[in-house]
This record gives sequence, structure tokens and C-alpha cells, in this order.
Amino acid sequence: MNKLVSQATDEFVTGEDRIDIWYVDLTLSGFECLDLLSEDEIIRSKKMLNTENKNLFIRSRCALRLILANCLSLNPREISFQYGEKGKPKLDVPSSTQLEFNLSHSNDIALIAVGTKRQIGIDISHTNRSTNWQGIAKRNFTESEQAYLMQTGSSQTEVSRNHFHRIWSQKEAYTKALGLGFSYGFKNFSVELDGGLREDNISPDAIKLWTIKSFEPEKDSVAALAFSGSTQPKIYAWKLDPPSNSSINSNALKYKFV
Repeated sequence: MNKLVSQATDEFVTGEDRIDIWYVDLTLSGFECLDLLSEDEIIRSKKMLNTENKNLFIRSRCALRLILANCLSLNPREISFQYGEKGKPKLDVPSSTQLEFNLSHSNDIALIAVGTKRQIGIDISHTNRSTNWQGIAKRNFTESEQAYLMQTGSSQTEVSRNHFHRIWSQKEAYTKALGLGFSYGFKNFSVELDGGLREDNISPDAIKLWTIKSFEPEKDSVAALAFSGSTQPKIYAWKLDPPSNSSINSNALKYKFV
């Protein structure tokens, strides 16, 4: 189990040797900045019948725009996206920018990962939510991954459920980074419980090119960060505060990755 990978600094700058993770509290109405959204994002939000889901979408998109605008020295309104075949968003900017990002949210928390010149995926999952995790694991986990759940025994259901979410978040982060999502086939690759790609039957060389790290953003939650590249970047964590005059405010966080 790896100890502290890196700790946050007081400055935020982008670069090839770093990945930044942003923690966003979506209960804060200060992120509800409709004036920052594009027309298609506003239309998409209006189609959402569930008010809570609508608010989460608006706030997470506003936070994403604030972060990316800060990275690119642009106005948040100037950010535009294009979407891959499976719906993964990417910046609609000159290819020379090479800024990559990914967003995930669970309950009222969003995590946004930003890096340069490498594919990135992030996922967060709350371990206390009600779900048929045993059935999901049986359908989507490899034999080695299911063995992690069986090691704890039937008397330790809570531990097994936590292990399930640790594995699931890694698989989500990896396939999101690939831009393929669930269509990649979750049984086509295996991850380690403590973090890391164990094998990929579709792309055997992937274990040399990909890193997956697991961490706990807050109580009752697990998350995973997946990224490509032969070099190991420093990882910095930040808590994003609601904007003032569309400017970005943040506080440094410290996460331990396993």
C-alpha cells in the first residue's frame, strides 16, 4: 500500500508533471451560475425533470467551467466542449493545448481531475448508498476481483461492500479515461484492491502505460484516479469555493492515495 503521493501546495498552475483534483461541494448554491453555461447546457438542464439532478448538473458544470477557464486564462463563458462517441466531453480548443479533464459526482460531491498531455479519468462512489452490489459484482467483476469480496467472509458485509466500491470506482475511472465507459466491458480487465491495473485482456500492454490510484475524499466514500503515461506526476488536491465575480477561489487539501 502506497503512502502519501504528494501534498497540495498554495499555488495552482498546470503542467505535464502534475495532475490536479478539485473537490466541489454541490450543496452550495453559489455554484449555480447559469450565466456561465452554454445554450446547449441550459437546454439540457431544462429537460431534467428532477430538481435535485438539475441543480447538481448546473453546479458541477459551473465548477468545471471555472476550473478550466483558470487553466486556460479564459472567461468561463468562452469554454466550449465537443463530445466523443460515448459522450465523454473534451475541450473544443486547438490541439496544441492538450489539456485533459474528467468529472464525477456522487450524492452532493463532485471531483474534477485536470492534467496535460495524458488521458485522465476520475470516479467517486459513496459506500453507504443502497445498491445490489453483490449482483453487480457477479455480472461485472473478474474472478480475481470477486475473490477480494469473498476474503472478508459473509460476517463482514460492510467491509465487502467497501471493497466493492473501491474496485468499481477504479474500473469506472479507467474506462472513463479511455473514453469508452461501460462499453469497454468491465470483465475484460482487472484491478487491484489497493489500486492499480492488474491486467487488460483487450490491451495487454496497458499495465505498463496506465496508473490507477484509490483514495477516500471524505467519510463513507471512495474514489479513483486513472491516468496514462510512463512517468508519474505529482498529484495535488484542492477544494473549490463558490466564485466571486467569476474568479476562482480554492483551498489546498491533502489526500492519501493507496
